[in-house]
Amino acid sequence: MSAPGPNEIVVKLDGKDTRVKLSGVPADSDSGRLFLQCLVANRVLRIDAKHGRAWMLDEIEVADHVRRYLDNPGALDPCDAGRAAYVGATDPLPRVQRKKGT
Repeated sequence: MSAPGPNEIVVKLDGKDTRVKLSGVPADSDSGRLFLQCLVANRVLRIDAKHGRAWMLDEIEVADHVRRYLDNPGALDPCDAGRAAYVGATDPLPRVQRKKGT
């Protein structure tokens, strides 16, 4: 997965690279591109390419993350901010209790 621009990601769908333009995100920010690239790098997303939408696993739209970053970039490096913007669940799975006799 890559981000050639702050409003576009390239994902593999059915074995082919597919460009997804994120709706409502400006296309003129190099720091936004770096943020987006680090946000989506090696992460599984849910994609609606036809409507220009992508979601992280926590159901927050990727475009919302990018817009929030562009509104208030802060002092972090764009790539560090992108990696920190989404933190998946870290709780371990509950321990499985075996029933007696199984």
